[in-house]
Amino acid sequence: MSHVFEHLYDPKKFISNCLKNCVQNIFIAIPSMDDKYQFHITEQHTFLYNQNDIEYIFGLCNYKLNDSIIYNTKELSFPCFFFHFVLTPEKYIIERHIDNTRHLFSVNLLLKKIIIPKNTFLATCGMFSIITYSLIENKENIIGVIDMDKLKQNKWFGTTEIMVYPYEKLLLCADVNIIVNHPRKINIINMLKSINDKINIILI
Repeated sequence: MSHVFEHLYDPKKFISNCLKNCVQNIFIAIPSMDDKYQFHITEQHTFLYNQNDIEYIFGLCNYKLNDSIIYNTKELSFPCFFFHFVLTPEKYIIERHIDNTRHLFSVNLLLKKIIIPKNTFLATCGMFSIITYSLIENKENIIGVIDMDKLKQNKWFGTTEIMVYPYEKLLLCADVNIIVNHPRKINIINMLKSINDKINIILI
């Protein structure tokens, strides 16, 4: 399963069903949730896992980690895990390490009020920019949203009267800012710089 496990509502039931059906090998890929400075709380992921969490929950159902690889997506800013678990005759319990601070950055971000300079774009018109938009106090300084999705371009951003533009909109812009809050921030920043290296980037 590639990027499915973190969306399951009852992951223990899934693993126990694998055990009941004597599934010998399980391969999963999930995003890494170890980065304390990445925004992890979304409406998409039901549970936020790191490697220790995954090993522990699979061990409860007789699955032992055989191998794991951490890798990046092509955007180089979304680290992921690839796991291979094998069925064992009995439970394989490992020591659980719970980091109570792992979600504090996400919680604190949701409580943050953001002040932006005049002439500021939002990067992307997806979920992360909607969250960022809600935190901006002086929304009158937003002059547009930049997104590469052609189906979103030249339309309103959510329920606002802010227009969504392609990246090419930035070609002739001077003295403008763009605010970025997205897991693929490195990719977005590189794309922005390739379009117009004079734009001031505000990273959340």
